[in-house]
Amino acid sequence: MYEVNILDIDGYLPDGTLAWCTAQLATYNINLASLSASDIDPISGEAGVRLHTRAYSILQSVVRRHILAKAHPELQEYPKPEGGYTEIEARGGALAEVLDSNSEFVQRGVDIEAQLEGERVQELYEDDELDDAQMDG
Repeated sequence: MYEVNILDIDGYLPDGTLAWCTAQLATYNINLASLSASDIDPISGEAGVRLHTRAYSILQSVVRRHILAKAHPELQEYPKPEGGYTEIEARGGALAEVLDSNSEFVQRGVDIEAQLEGERVQELYEDDELDDAQMDG
């Protein structure tokens, strides 16, 4: 197994922004660290309303007000990755190493895509045959 300790490929917020968001939700008694999609909102009057839905709504409003007020700290998000494999190779670093170590799998993925495309085309022909049979009948 290949471990990369300096890269969070699932991360979307820098640590400072995430900490700020966590603190804001804590003022509403919402613990982001333990929040789960299955948690029921204890405040909502409607049965079955999920807590993460209220957390999202609160955070959206708080962040919007913070940005419009040009308050500090300045909230940030990680830049959207662009350029695909070419950009990753050009930058080097941990992600390039991960891709290099998985190059056989990546190549196989291209083959899988070609195979899936062939299956999609076959399904289209089969769907057309069904339509033709229904029209004839």
